Formats: sequence, structure tokens, C-alpha cells
Amino acid sequence: MTADAYRRVFSAVHHMEWIGLQLAEQYCQLAGTESEREFAAAQRKEEGGHVAVCKRLTRLFGELEPPSANLARMERALVGSPHKATKLLGLLGGDVMGDFLIRRLLSTPLPQEVREVLLGMLADEVRHIEFLRALLARELSELGWAQRASCIWTQIILLVSDVLETRRLEGAFRALGLDPQVESVLCYLYYRDRCAPLASTGSMVMLPPWSVRLLGPSAYERALSMLPELLREAGAPLPTAGPGAVEVTADA
Repeated sequence: MTADAYRRVFSAVHHMEWIGLQLAEQYCQLAGTESEREFAAAQRKEEGGHVAVCKRLTRLFGELEPPSANLARMERALVGSPHKATKLLGLLGGDVMGDFLIRRLLSTPLPQEVREVLLGMLADEVRHIEFLRALLARELSELGWAQRASCIWTQIILLVSDVLETRRLEGAFRALGLDPQVESVLCYLYYRDRCAPLASTGSMVMLPPWSVRLLGPSAYERALSMLPELLREAGAPLPTAGPGAVEVTADA
């Protein structure tokens, strides 16, 4: 039961990383400065490594699932967008989601070799978030009304798709000892905190806490009590991978 739950979750993470890889490849063509081009090239390489590693991790527990309708919807909305800022926001959102999921998976009874791999991925996600958050502070504030509306609409699509995807994986999360309703609320509260510096740009969809509470008062209170510890962990130095760590490469 636990093995199948990990298979389903890692399959979903694999497909999210595949979306990130496509966006990173597009970003390599859209980057406007030397620092952006260097970052885009590095992220493309790292996202390729994440895709390969997630496939390998999935196959430790079974066969890779095809992408769900929710993930396919996310891919169409982001990869098909004509706007650079929307793609960058998709990259940032995917990195925050990856950061969150890895931290929560590390709280479950994973084999040590899998934990080591996830720590390597987590370090990448943290670097990506820091760069993209600083870049988007400028990119989003300079959007015209049409691009801003498109960016906001895409975020709404992603938000709905994410809620539906969490619901689809409800059984898997429960098998791993995670309450899916609490995790859904906690993930959004974590996203709000990570993206808070961008709220003043007028291009972010930031649901007020009272609206998130409507998903379930008890789940909201539980998530709210867990958030400070999660944020403390996010602000602390990452533990180093041990000697048994599996290198994250794109040739797996």
C-alpha cells in the first residue's frame, strides 16, 4: 500500500518536473540578460536531472503513471502561454510546489537513499525560488493590462488544477500518513509566504486566509499550527547529503 502511494506521488512529481523542464527550455530562448541566460541554462540542466531522477524514484515502487488531466491542463496553460512573465511565474510556482512536496515527503518513512536524492533536488528548488522571486518582482510590475490579465487567469487555472490533483491523490497521501485536506491548505499557506514579496506587483492571485479556511476550519487550524515549523525549516541551512547520496543527473 505504501509503495503504491509513493509510486503515484512520484509519478505526479515527475510530470510536474517535466513541465518545469519545458518552461526552462523556453526560458533559454526568452532570457534577456547574461545573468538570466546563465540561470536559464543551469535550470534547464537541473530540471532535466529532476525528471530523470523522479522517473527512477517512481520505478523503485512500480511503473510510472501517465499524466493526469489536471497535470495536462497545467502544461497547456503554461507551455502554451505566449507571455514570458507567465512562464516565469509557472517556473516559480512549480519550484515552490516542489520545495513543499519534498519537505513533506521527507517527513514520511522513505528509504535513506531516496531521502538523499530528495535533499539534492531540494537544494536546486531553493536556488531557483530565490532567483525567480527577485526577477519577477520587476517583470510582474512592468506588465501591461492584457498580459497581467492573462497571468492572473493562468494562475486561477493552476490553482484549480492543483486542488483537483491533490484530491485525485487523496488516497496516496493518506497511505503516507498525510491528511490531504490539511496538506492542500498548508501548501497554499506556504506558497503565500514564499511569494509574498510579489504581492505588491498587482499580478499575483493571493487568496485571503479566510477563503482558504472555507476548505475546512479544522484543516485550516491544523495547517496554520504546522506552518511556523515548516517556515523555520525553510529558513534553516539544508542538511548535506550523505556519502550514499545518488547524484541527480539527466542520464538516468
